[in-house]
Amino acid sequence: MARKKISKTEYCITWQAQGFNNETAELAKGIEIANRLGKLRQDIWNKYGSLQAWGYKSDKLIKEFKQTNPPSLYQVAYKPWERTFQSVIDDIHAVQEAAKSFVIRKIYRYFQPEKIIVKGKTCFLEHTSFRKELVKSLNSTEFMQYPLIKRWVRQEYHRGHTWVKNQIVLDASDCNITRSGSIVTISLPGEPKGKRSYERINLKFRCGRVKPTGRLRIIFEDDNVRLCYPKVVTKQENHNTSIVGIDKGYTEGFYGSDGVVYADGIGKLMTAATEKHYIKGKRRQKLWALSTEKPHSFIHSCNLGTKNQNKSQAKVRATLRTLIRTGVHQIFDSHLSIVCEDLSQPIRNKGKSKKINRRLAAWCKGELQQALEQVSQRRQSVVTLINPAYTSQVDSRNGTLLGRRDGDRFFTFDGEVLQADSNASMNIKNRLTDTEIGRYQKAAAVQKILLKRTASFLALMGLTLEDALNRGWLHSKHLNSKRARKAAT
Repeated sequence: MARKKISKTEYCITWQAQGFNNETAELAKGIEIANRLGKLRQDIWNKYGSLQAWGYKSDKLIKEFKQTNPPSLYQVAYKPWERTFQSVIDDIHAVQEAAKSFVIRKIYRYFQPEKIIVKGKTCFLEHTSFRKELVKSLNSTEFMQYPLIKRWVRQEYHRGHTWVKNQIVLDASDCNITRSGSIVTISLPGEPKGKRSYERINLKFRCGRVKPTGRLRIIFEDDNVRLCYPKVVTKQENHNTSIVGIDKGYTEGFYGSDGVVYADGIGKLMTAATEKHYIKGKRRQKLWALSTEKPHSFIHSCNLGTKNQNKSQAKVRATLRTLIRTGVHQIFDSHLSIVCEDLSQPIRNKGKSKKINRRLAAWCKGELQQALEQVSQRRQSVVTLINPAYTSQVDSRNGTLLGRRDGDRFFTFDGEVLQADSNASMNIKNRLTDTEIGRYQKAAAVQKILLKRTASFLALMGLTLEDALNRGWLHSKHLNSKRARKAAT
């Protein structure tokens, strides 16, 4: 089935429909087929989860895999087998693309552009770089020719496996779909009865007055089943023209350079949830230790289950998701473009206490960035990522390192106290037009540039960096390294 083309004013979302009054026998049949397809998923990941699928489409791999692992080996129909294979290969490619993005960042960070003079009738400077060739090699296994790129790929991309055994993937054309009011019945092939005949499995879903189309994914959870299917929606127009810089935080979702706090209160919610989960985990650990000393089956069945725990965590995640996306919509109600930090790289050598690490582990910065990307696409807006180095340690009034941050306050060299998150958001917005600081530059290179600016600013007052250090305007950590002292001179 050919995929429908989506215009520039449309986007695709995933809708979910819950099961409705399904018979226990039909659910058992569906779970059995999902288990068999789960074994198929494991075999596909075991074979192509390394680099064997790198640069190859599923159409070229399916013929090879069908010879060794035909549908008859798993006792399933061909269509569910084919759709599962395509879905798994797409998942593998998604993981590979994520690894490629990190490798590309390393390439742009370590390989600088070169300038060469082209001789001929006219002489001029041409900006070229070895980076383009290296990035292009990642589209196939050509990168294996470069030992450094090969090592980076091995560092970022690890062999994958799966244990998913509760899903059936089909296209709408592969099964019979009938709608009666708001109830949709999907009839899909199940247990094989003959050479080309299969038992039918009928599952009902409450979809409203919509007949599902496209790629369908049936997921069995506990004693219920749900359906995921795509839907094309028209984008909203954004008539604003302003640009805002936002600082992602823990206590609040975003702090804008316009002085407005968005998605406030997520910090309290995450702190309460993590502390509750921590205390409950300690108590469960005591029960588990007691059950090992004096084996009692009722302890595991009555006290160590995960159903209620998963439900409570799902409620917290849903509440956080609602708060964050409501805040993002509020931003785009007033602004067209957002400038934010690229926080995909981990910050190393930052040792913190277990309590702080436990809370930061629950910090949903991935959900914050995902909400920005998805909502900006739906609202026809723009999100620009910048280098996050030293955005919270620079005085937004003059762009220097004079001053220090202490909690929610930023103390400037002349005695003024700024709101720390507001100051950081202004620096983020200003960095959009900063031609010297690139997105993929190292923190040490950014520190060099900022120290030079600080030295120039102090020279106008007849002072040096050492004078600022003695007066307490400049933090000593900026001049501790030899590289920093060399940049300051």
